[in-house]
Amino acid sequence: MCPTAEQWYDYLHDLLDESRRADMEGHKARCSSCGQILDDLNQAAKLLDYATRAQGFPDYGYLSAEDHCPDPQTLTEMLAGSLSELETENVYAHLAQCTRCRDVWLDLKDLWQAAQSEEIPIPSESKRRQGFQEALAAASPTSVPPPSVISRWFFSILEARFFKPVFALALLLAVGVLSWFYYTSYEARKWLAEGNKALYASFENIRPSDLRLSGQFDWVPRQTRGVPAASERGRLDEARKALEHARALTPRDPEIHHALGRLYLASRDLGQAEEYLARAEKLDRRSAAIQNDLGCLAYQQEDFTRAARCFKRAMELDLQFLAPVFNAAWLELHLGHLKEAEALINTYRRLDTTPGSFWVQDLQDELARIRH
Repeated sequence: MCPTAEQWYDYLHDLLDESRRADMEGHKARCSSCGQILDDLNQAAKLLDYATRAQGFPDYGYLSAEDHCPDPQTLTEMLAGSLSELETENVYAHLAQCTRCRDVWLDLKDLWQAAQSEEIPIPSESKRRQGFQEALAAASPTSVPPPSVISRWFFSILEARFFKPVFALALLLAVGVLSWFYYTSYEARKWLAEGNKALYASFENIRPSDLRLSGQFDWVPRQTRGVPAASERGRLDEARKALEHARALTPRDPEIHHALGRLYLASRDLGQAEEYLARAEKLDRRSAAIQNDLGCLAYQQEDFTRAARCFKRAMELDLQFLAPVFNAAWLELHLGHLKEAEALINTYRRLDTTPGSFWVQDLQDELARIRH
């Protein structure tokens, strides 16, 4: 007698003793039908594992490489070649910056390739319900599109004789977990966007530091550096509340921790900035923006060795990122390493193609001031 699907489930999860496991391995080698059951239980386990690893699933269908993440449908359309060339370039640009989306993209790509390359078994006619057979026979080939590989696999499992409650539970749990994570991430990303918007608005006419923080802080003269006046503090509070709300929804999102660290760094609350930037780095060690802001924090703490190390790491992670090049040049100027500073200024001038860049002028003015 063949083992049940529940027994195969216990086999897959190492819940059997050695003797029973050996018996089932011997049966699996002899019985092709049970081999089929085992394959489908494996597929269910993969679905559940994919769903539970989807925390922080990106939201929004926008294709901006700066503010928003592409949704799973957009990533799937890119896999299918349905996006325009410009949309595809925008998604790839975003994937280069967003670790979370990169992980989701790799998972989707693996699933897509598996679905395209593997022949998914479909139950024989003897295993189909009579009503399903009649529906297939009555369908018009010209009006019904051919089922996709994934949909054929899904419905074949629903029609198969070995469909068991444990399998249904796994599928339902996978859909439920994925839906919950998608919803919470959608809300978190909205609050993150609102928080960043309020932060940048509060520093619209103020320069938070001599250095360049990551994000969308516009250039303003160095003479205005500081924190917002009391009349503008409401925007900072608004930014903090929005970002804290986002963190409560997705507490392991490195972008949200980074945004909070950037807010406190700009506000000169170095203790809080250190706490959140350290968490962000722990969650994403390959973010050039996080490394840049850690360098700015170290500079304000007068830990220049650490600052130089962070700026160097940021430049290594992203060769086109302007902020750490500017900051490294500024640091070398104030350490009196004029030769190294000039080399970095030339590098910055080459990368910053903005006509009449004020940031380039800042570096040149500071170099001239130190020399004289």
